[in-house]
Amino acid sequence: MKRNGPSNRSRDDHAGEPPAAIRGRLIPASKLKLLALCLLAVVFLVVCGYMLFERWVLPEGTGVLPFRLTWWGSLLAVGGFLIALFGIVALPFEFLCPKGLVLGDEAFQVVRRWVSGTTVVELHIPYANIKAVVYEKRGDDWQLGVDLHDPDEDTYAKDENDLRQIDRRGHDYILDGDYTLSLREVARRLDKKRRKAQAGTGAPDDQT
Repeated sequence: MKRNGPSNRSRDDHAGEPPAAIRGRLIPASKLKLLALCLLAVVFLVVCGYMLFERWVLPEGTGVLPFRLTWWGSLLAVGGFLIALFGIVALPFEFLCPKGLVLGDEAFQVVRRWVSGTTVVELHIPYANIKAVVYEKRGDDWQLGVDLHDPDEDTYAKDENDLRQIDRRGHDYILDGDYTLSLREVARRLDKKRRKAQAGTGAPDDQT
């Protein structure tokens, strides 16, 4: 398979103009998971907010909680309140501008569709540049790791650090599990397309 573009693309190219959106199977982000996170953020906001209200506004002994926050407990509650508030503001954005995973013929992309209808590519990785696809458990969570032959070759990431996570998370790129298709099935399909691309280029199979 022919590589799309010169093999010596610079990092500045990656952070510059994104590639065009490709055709392929679109796997949308899971709205059920987003809804659960929104509900969790609302509950957390209410709980932390009430604890702070009882600690700093209500007279002692008039609240419903069996305890009263200490100063360090108040700091934790403020932190939780701010995190929940950020989630309540940020998560609706994911509903309005949903993310999707596109499995094309020669590459896969992570895209975002804006309210205007414009589709923006946030990640582009050709199958021929994938060295290995690993579905594994890391800590308490399962993850899908993608190792690349060269993070600077024919790839694009809106945030170039997304393609350089090997020191922190064990692989060049980590695909999260926020989609309607399970990570295990996504890993199977990516690896199948990777093998097909390498067979077409005559490159050795590095998957062990």
